[in-house]
Amino acid sequence: MEQEGLSRPPRPLAGDKSRRDQGLYCAYHRDVGHDTEDCRHLKKDIEKLIKRGHLGQFVREERADQQRGRPRSERPGYPRDRSQGPRDRTPEQEIQNLAGVINTIAGGPAGGDSHTARRHNRPPPTGESSAKRLKIYEEIIYGPEDAVPLASNNHEAIVIEVITCNFKVKKVYIDNGSAIDVLYYKTFKELQLEDKQLVPVRTPLIGFAGPPVRPEGMITLMVMVGVSPKCRTVPVNFAVVKEPSSYNMIIGRPTLNALRAICSTLHLSMKFPTSAGVAEVLGDPEVARACYIATLKGKEKLVAQTICLESWEPLEKGERLETDEGLAELPVQSGRPERTVKVGTGLGELIRSSLESLLVEYAEIFA
Repeated sequence: MEQEGLSRPPRPLAGDKSRRDQGLYCAYHRDVGHDTEDCRHLKKDIEKLIKRGHLGQFVREERADQQRGRPRSERPGYPRDRSQGPRDRTPEQEIQNLAGVINTIAGGPAGGDSHTARRHNRPPPTGESSAKRLKIYEEIIYGPEDAVPLASNNHEAIVIEVITCNFKVKKVYIDNGSAIDVLYYKTFKELQLEDKQLVPVRTPLIGFAGPPVRPEGMITLMVMVGVSPKCRTVPVNFAVVKEPSSYNMIIGRPTLNALRAICSTLHLSMKFPTSAGVAEVLGDPEVARACYIATLKGKEKLVAQTICLESWEPLEKGERLETDEGLAELPVQSGRPERTVKVGTGLGELIRSSLESLLVEYAEIFA
């Protein structure tokens, strides 16, 4: 409509952008927060154009009796039931012809430096997946029918596999305590990505090896979690970190919230809603244990060391005064001449007078 000169660009959406649903994108507003199909401003503008005689090629007239025979919820312009939720952005087909599997890694903020950068780094959803509805109000529970693996007695972490950049990436650590999603640099290179794709950042990360760690940069990747048809593909804004780790990725709260995922460490699984129902992704306890052991082995042993910057030689034993020569006694408490403190006779008169006043004032301490 804008290109045809039929309407002007819409007004920017009101409210705090950071509080909107970052997984929904409106092509009309070019902003996040709701789907294009749910945009009320777009519907109103289209209705106005139709009344003015435009967009006739897109309008199909229906007979009144056909309208009366249809349920109200199916008639044009009737508000859709919100219980259907936002569109799912997950392709129904499994990814074919994987480029490879990233299984191991040897050796070796969210979305930018500011709130504005974080809000603009996430790309809008594209493809046929935006046409699927997601049942966000479907109940997600863990009950008696959910099996508890024996490995849960060892309190293993949830370690799963995902697909991104046409690679199956294993050893992905699910971390509810992480405020950012992390992609390790070795994995970044194995995904055949280049450093020039990174968005520079200045904000350091805290919580790796003690001191703050400065990321190499940020990059947004589309990540598929789950197995078709019960799977989701969401944009993940990774901080690329050049640090040694037995994991390939860390999925933190930003992506877990985007998936609306519920994690259970007891069941070593993660559940989230999809257009095909509730998906469950099981963690691999053997891989989790192997990563844990590798992490322990990779930690350097801290050894207490004394670093000598200058040669040290013991000082000769100094001479001590054998008599009271060079010392003078100052009274500590008036009326108690036996309570005195010895000071050097080399003190100036002003310092000596001040010291004497101090001793008298705090006699109970010095005596």
